[in-house]
Formats: sequence, C-alpha cells, structure tokens
Amino acid sequence: MTLITWSIYVPLLNKGVDASRPVSAVHMGDGTFRILGSTPAGEQWEFATGEVVHVKPWIFADGRKGLLGYEKVAA
Repeated sequence: MTLITWSIYVPLLNKGVDASRPVSAVHMGDGTFRILGSTPAGEQWEFATGEVVHVKPWIFADGRKGLLGYEKVAA
C-alpha cells in the first residue's frame, strides 16, 4: 500500500514573527493530520513529529493558500 502524504504548515516557535514550515503529514480523517518527518536543527515546531493536529484553511501574507495546524488532538 502506498502512503499518500499531504503538505500542511506547522507554526514555528521563538522566531519573533509569525512563521510556519511546510511539513509532510498523513490525513487521518475528520480534518486531522499526523505530522511526519523530523524537526530541522535550530527550529522549534508548535507540534511534534507523530502528533495528530486539527488544521484549518489559511491564506499566508504572500497570498499562498494552505492548511495550517492549529490544535493538537487529545490522545
């Protein structure tokens, strides 16, 4: 079975400005995604690899559209 991944955005912490990073994720249903990959050195993500998050449609300052993680799903 082929794993289908999506690109969602995860907010970055401690950047001094609103910033996010595109990350790979697996759609879990009901608007939730499990984050894949690993955090690059020097970055802090609001949500960790393996966590399941709710996403919402988002329009970035440059006009790009994407899905932004905004809340961790309770375990």
